[in-house]
Amino acid sequence: MNMNTRLGRVAGCLAIAFATARCADKIAPPTASAGAAVTADVGSSVSLDGTQSKDPQGRALAYDWTFASRPAASRASFNDAHIATPSFVPDLDGQYAVSLVVSNGVLSSPASQVMVTVRRCGQAAPEVTAVVAQPANPNVQNAVTLSATVHDADNDTACQLGQTSKLLWTAVSRPGASRNALSDPTADRPTIVPDEVGTYQFSVVATDSTGLQSEPRFVSFTTTNCGFATPTVVSAAASATAPNPGDVVTLSAVVQDADNIGTCASGQTFHFEWSVSSRPAGSSATLSDPTAASPSFTPDVPGSYQFSVTVTDSTGRTSNTGHAQLTATPCGSAVPTITSATATPANPNIGTAVALSATAADTDNGGTCNKGQTLTLHWAFVTRPASSSAFLNNPAAQSPSFTPDVVGTYQFSVTARDGTGNTSPSTFVGVTTTNCGTHAPSVTILSGPPSPVPGTAILVAAVVTDDDNFGTCNLGETFTFAWSLARPPASVTAFLDDPTARLANFTPDVPGTYRVSLTVTDSRGFSSPVAVRDIVVGLCGALAVSFDSPAFTTSFTDPEDPPGTPPHVAGQPNVGSPVTMVVHANFGGVVCGFNSGPRQYVWTLAGPSGSTAVAFATSNVAQFNFTPDVVGTYDISVQVVDAVFKSATVSTTVSTTGCGSDPIDVDH
Repeated sequence: MNMNTRLGRVAGCLAIAFATARCADKIAPPTASAGAAVTADVGSSVSLDGTQSKDPQGRALAYDWTFASRPAASRASFNDAHIATPSFVPDLDGQYAVSLVVSNGVLSSPASQVMVTVRRCGQAAPEVTAVVAQPANPNVQNAVTLSATVHDADNDTACQLGQTSKLLWTAVSRPGASRNALSDPTADRPTIVPDEVGTYQFSVVATDSTGLQSEPRFVSFTTTNCGFATPTVVSAAASATAPNPGDVVTLSAVVQDADNIGTCASGQTFHFEWSVSSRPAGSSATLSDPTAASPSFTPDVPGSYQFSVTVTDSTGRTSNTGHAQLTATPCGSAVPTITSATATPANPNIGTAVALSATAADTDNGGTCNKGQTLTLHWAFVTRPASSSAFLNNPAAQSPSFTPDVVGTYQFSVTARDGTGNTSPSTFVGVTTTNCGTHAPSVTILSGPPSPVPGTAILVAAVVTDDDNFGTCNLGETFTFAWSLARPPASVTAFLDDPTARLANFTPDVPGTYRVSLTVTDSRGFSSPVAVRDIVVGLCGALAVSFDSPAFTTSFTDPEDPPGTPPHVAGQPNVGSPVTMVVHANFGGVVCGFNSGPRQYVWTLAGPSGSTAVAFATSNVAQFNFTPDVVGTYDISVQVVDAVFKSATVSTTVSTTGCGSDPIDVDH
């Protein structure tokens, strides 16, 4: 840097200094504000506030914070001594005097000082920071809840003692006539129900768990005058002023209460009390619910009905009396009548369903009334034969029915009831039955053939008559049959083929007398006397069994034959060839009505010496099979027994060839 440059800078600085000195006489100094006194705990952060410092010219300020005094051994320092809102952490309890000087760049302010009182942890008393009454302007009888916010520095971050606090609420003032008290003076949120109009004031003190108490804090609320108005019944009316008896009428009232309108809007509820002030003679009609806002009422006789109503609000204040009136017309008081009652048929048979019917009328359903009353019929037995158990299928039906079960006269009554409960006089209708359906059937037994013998099928037939099926009755009764058969002692196989049919069969197996008995029951349960018929079966025999000539047919097959070769009917079988024997027997056929056809065949086979082909067999067919196992002659006989145990025997022989029996020679 050369000399000329240095001289220029010095000259510039001297010029600025002279200018500043000249301006200082015309600039006002700034004002410092170090803020309000602070109370804090050792170790807590203390925030200072110099933002209220001012410069008259609106110049930017520079801040300079210093400790004017502090406890002797304290080493506390500012986080930044040259900002508007510095902080420091006190390390000892005691008084800290903090000084603030601000400068606008030309002039500096006088010092402003703030005292910071620092306590040891546990020395802080609680502080009630806020008290609230909700709602602040309640209506009388509306519950008010008090609440308070408590701060205890001993519970802040620096101390963290976790101290608890208890509240004590005290009524300071209230309207002179008020008697209600706080629900719990020691509760965090006590309630009180104001009972008089006016202002209520309460104080609250907080005590921490070390016994230190806060300063009292006060809260007040002032009630409105809502809740003191008396309700008024403006009008009362009936939904119909000229109803018919039996019509449902609804009563209603228009009620006003100043407590429920305007700024009050108390939502008062009402209790209604209705009563019947007067009604016509003979009426027993009552209100559905005298405490309902809109009860219903059903007039039961013509005439004038008057009603009164009062209303009590939820504060217990009762209104004036309102009145309503209606006059019931004569409609609905008429008694219905039965115009006709009939029974169809009027002279039924026993067991025939009878339909009863009636028509009814009610003058309330015509003319100017036109009520549309529903008429309900009720039928009842008046008399019936002593042993009858007949009943009506539906006594409340328009057309019920019944079925007479005993001969005689049945009498019924019928009444009609309308919707108002009026009931007609009884009307009567009678039914007299015929005697049809009371007759028991009668029966005779026919049989055939006229001279039966054993083995001949006998038919027995029932001839039934029943007066219920003829003449004017013609009931078309149906019948069930019960046959029984008594046989000779020696009979074994004679049985009725269907003991429940009108026609039955049996086949006698021995001569003698067979007794047939029969009982017939009609569809009403009446049974005939037992009918009996004796049938005599005479002696009979059968021809003996005989045989054709030749009596047997013999055939055989050779194992060496090609497949499909038919059996041989000529020649002699070889050893090992299967042989089939068929016997041709003749029987006497049908003799005296008895089929003497075959019953069984008893075959006997005897082979030559050394043969094991020996047999004794009983069969129900005329065929016998065997296979010869050695060369020789085989004796075959058969006894044929017919169905009446007649029998005959016939025999024959079968000789084999020597083929198949010699051993094979082997040349060496």
